[in-house]
Amino acid sequence: EKRNCQEGTMMRLVSNFSPLRRLRIPALSTQKVSIAPALVKELRDVSGAPMMECKKALMAENVGGDINKALDWLRAKGIAKAKSSERVSAEGLIAVFSPLPTSNTQTATMVEVNSETDFIAMNKDFQLFVAVLCNTVHSSLPSISGAISIPEVLKLPPVWWNVESNTGIFKGKSHATVQDMLGDIVSSIRENIVIRRVENIATSAGSPQSRSLLSSYIHGKVGFDMVPPQIQLGRSAAVVELKVTSTEEAVSDASILHCNDMARKLAMHIVAAKPQYLTVTEVPVDVIERETAIFRKQALDDLKTKPQMVDKIVAGKVKKRISEICLLEQSHVAEENSPVVEKFLTAFSASSANLSHVGVNSYYLWSLGSSLQKENPSTSDTQS
Repeated sequence: EKRNCQEGTMMRLVSNFSPLRRLRIPALSTQKVSIAPALVKELRDVSGAPMMECKKALMAENVGGDINKALDWLRAKGIAKAKSSERVSAEGLIAVFSPLPTSNTQTATMVEVNSETDFIAMNKDFQLFVAVLCNTVHSSLPSISGAISIPEVLKLPPVWWNVESNTGIFKGKSHATVQDMLGDIVSSIRENIVIRRVENIATSAGSPQSRSLLSSYIHGKVGFDMVPPQIQLGRSAAVVELKVTSTEEAVSDASILHCNDMARKLAMHIVAAKPQYLTVTEVPVDVIERETAIFRKQALDDLKTKPQMVDKIVAGKVKKRISEICLLEQSHVAEENSPVVEKFLTAFSASSANLSHVGVNSYYLWSLGSSLQKENPSTSDTQS
């Protein structure tokens, strides 16, 4: 009996220190973050990384399901390239009213109208409504520069470019306001149509020797013969403002037309390359610190990297990354041999007769659901 009692005591002691019993200690337990499949898919769309890597990134330590932190985690591992995590799903059309290059008044108008489905963008009545809206704002509010409130726009009477253009579901109808016209198109298409944003882009006052020029490019262009050529419709758009300075008393119209062709290609580049800043000096400190942290983690994880070379490697990668997101530092994808934009503009100025300087004052980049506007704070009207 005494022996049996001793054996029972030993068994209890062993069970108390068994691995299973130790796993029940709260301090050693772990809880996994629950990640929704939709979030994994969204990260995959913006990063291009495999699904399992995206899930691993979202569940990583100090990430906690945050898509921005997960994207940084993937970049630090070398799994994903640098991309914007801002991804907005929207359908509809963007319209741009571009002024004539030689016009003394350089004001462009941009509008975005959203729909529920993508095929509505191919509907001619919808296209006509967006074009009339753009023309109305440009004609009725020429003195306003910047964003215009939607309630103010809805109160405006529609302005058509000619009587014959009043066709489709609008034919024979007289709409007192844009709001009435919007109600008509909603009833016809049977989808929720929303005017998301409206903006006028006006150039600063110049002089005969230094003129401003607005030029635009539309990607995913749609439209038909009824829409005038100055109004273009598509899924994304860029408007670029150039400052053209002459060596003579005044900038000629011929010089402006010469610059306009180049400016349109630059707008095309902006749509394709999607720069986030105009110059390096505009990049916020926190962006530089974030990129530095990512590249430092990459360098430290690479066993081939010598410790004394880490700082030099990181500095080089950060410089390259910053050049990829600044317009003037990017390689011009729409020009032969892809020169750096700033160097291309300098060469363009030098090779153009009677021009002393051609520079970028500002640019505007709109895509359905998102926008970007950048101005050059160092550029003045008297620049030469």
